[in-house]
Amino acid sequence: MSISSIELGRKLLVGDVICPWTSPMEHRHLSDPSVQEAFNHNFRFLGASLSTITSETGSSFYLTMSPDSGSIEKRSREVFSTIMRNIRPTMEWLNIFMTVMHPDRVILGGEDLRLSDLFSTVSSNVSLQESLNRIPRLKGETVKKQLEHLITDLKKEGILMDLNVTHDIYRFTGKIDLINEYLIFITEHEQIDVEDAAPEQQGHLL
Repeated sequence: MSISSIELGRKLLVGDVICPWTSPMEHRHLSDPSVQEAFNHNFRFLGASLSTITSETGSSFYLTMSPDSGSIEKRSREVFSTIMRNIRPTMEWLNIFMTVMHPDRVILGGEDLRLSDLFSTVSSNVSLQESLNRIPRLKGETVKKQLEHLITDLKKEGILMDLNVTHDIYRFTGKIDLINEYLIFITEHEQIDVEDAAPEQQGHLL
């Protein structure tokens, strides 16, 4: 099957992360240095370029915008502001998943999550249930429903993908690696003045 450069370009422009788990053929295509050069040439007039994020489990591609790219700078700032506003719920679900999978390190793209393991751990851990209740959209539900809604939301965001629907097994995509990078950046720049981000949201993230 041939790769449509136009369709791939559209995915990158809307913020998709191209990783080997969700888009193996497109990822293989972008791994070619000549293809990367062609994409960067075409994106140059937008002030954008391909970036790579690499973890122990693999690498992923995404688009970054130059701070000198006018309206794109404004859009980048808006994206960053959104991230800052959602820091707390993001840290809550990351804490839950890390406790279930491996508390000693971050979650990486390509790692698998079983709903049964998630439910078993959270249902017997009051602290994790409190974390779950602190995620605004999940209040007022049973633990099972909360976890199902959380997984549905993360699938919509492209952070999780179905691996085995029958057994409720999911896989983290390359987007989780990008989130890890965002969080590292934010913790290293705690005093950044971001519009609409409350001061208490900018510290003690990890």
